[in-house]
Amino acid sequence: MKQTYLTQAFFNETRGSRFERYEEGVELVPSKLEPFYTYGTTPEQAAQEAWHSLNIDERANGSFERSLSVGDLIRLHLHDVGEVGIVIWLAVEGRGFRQVDGPVLEVA
Repeated sequence: MKQTYLTQAFFNETRGSRFERYEEGVELVPSKLEPFYTYGTTPEQAAQEAWHSLNIDERANGSFERSLSVGDLIRLHLHDVGEVGIVIWLAVEGRGFRQVDGPVLEVA
């Protein structure tokens, strides 16, 4: 059964770590693009949809930020009825995604 995820990208902006695997403690910058919905039977399918959406040539954020790459994170907030509150973090890998503990984000 497909599930609905409210999705947001976070870019790894730590100097010297671009294109390297995500490690806890790197500097993350949230995408300027508003969170958007993705769908999948697994979190990885929803992350793949987000990755594709943020890497195509005519992507919504193409004029003001880079595409997703290795070391960036995708936050998936499960949005289906009865599942509110479940957040899954996936790091973009060279091939696929790796589930990680979410970073501690400062709230301004």
